[in-house]
Amino acid sequence: MLNLKGENIYLRALEPQDLDFLYHLENNPEIWEISGTTAPYSKHVLQLYLENAHKDIYEVKQLRLCICNLKGSCLLYTSPSPRD
Repeated sequence: MLNLKGENIYLRALEPQDLDFLYHLENNPEIWEISGTTAPYSKHVLQLYLENAHKDIYEVKQLRLCICNLKGSCLLYTSPSPRD
């Protein structure tokens, strides 16, 4: 996937090694209102998601990208909506 790079950050596709980061973020109740999450996710469910993250955006109706600093550390991830 093409990396989208700015002056201080870049976007990249989720990778299998992002499991712990994703688990921590998805299970933080302080941001559930923003993410629309209503219950915690297991690591197993998130691992299955990562294993299928290569599927076409229009097939799965979502795209998640890591927002990373230039040192390569993930800061957040985003889920832009696909165009209809």
